[in-house]
Amino acid sequence: MNVTYRAYFLMQALLPVVLFIFYWKGAGSGSDLTLAAAVLAAIRLVSLGFRYQKEKLWNKINRQHDQRTRSNAHFAGYMSFWCTLVCLVAGTFLIKNAYIDVQYTQFIAYTVLFGFVLMLVIKDYRNFSQ
Repeated sequence: MNVTYRAYFLMQALLPVVLFIFYWKGAGSGSDLTLAAAVLAAIRLVSLGFRYQKEKLWNKINRQHDQRTRSNAHFAGYMSFWCTLVCLVAGTFLIKNAYIDVQYTQFIAYTVLFGFVLMLVIKDYRNFSQ
C-alpha cells in the first residue's frame, strides 16, 4: 500500500510502543529481550524520523511496492534467513559442547531477534542508498 511518509511513520511507531507496554505491563514483563527489541525499534524510528525531516518527505507518497523495493525486501529476507540458519547451527554445536553457557530457548529467541533486525537493516540500507 502506498501511503504518505507521515502515515508510514505512525504505523512504524506502533512497534516500539507495543513492545514497551509488553515490557512494563504485559506478558514479557521484565524480559531483557523485550526491552532490547523495544530500544532497537525506538532507535530505528528516531533515525527514520530524522531522515524524513532532513529530506522533507512527510507529505510525499511512500512508494513501498515498486519492483526495486520488493526485490530489496526479498534479498534482505534471503540474507536474514541464511544468517539465522548458520547462527542456529553454530550455536547448537557450541551449546552442545558447552563452549557457551546459554539455554536453547534464549539462544533461539536472540537469534530470531538478530535475524529480524538484520533483515530490517539490510532492507532499509538497500532502499535508501539507491
